[in-house]
Amino acid sequence: MSANNHHILNSQPPSATWLKYISLVVLVVQNAGQVLIMRFALTRKDQDPFLKTVVVFFNEIVKLIASFVLLCFSSGSTQK
Repeated sequence: MSANNHHILNSQPPSATWLKYISLVVLVVQNAGQVLIMRFALTRKDQDPFLKTVVVFFNEIVKLIASFVLLCFSSGSTQK
């Protein structure tokens, strides 16, 4: 494979590559954490019952915030 073909296949800047992996790790940890925390909360006997839909809603809010933070890191600021 020539150097020119390698450049075409790997045309993303280095910052996009690490951001892709950081985003993947953040979302995997967040989703795994949600499952573990929900399981823990549901198995406690002294806990008042709660709606699972509320947990899913707040999980989506956390994902929105995490995505916004990663966007700020990738673009350098919140303004363009």
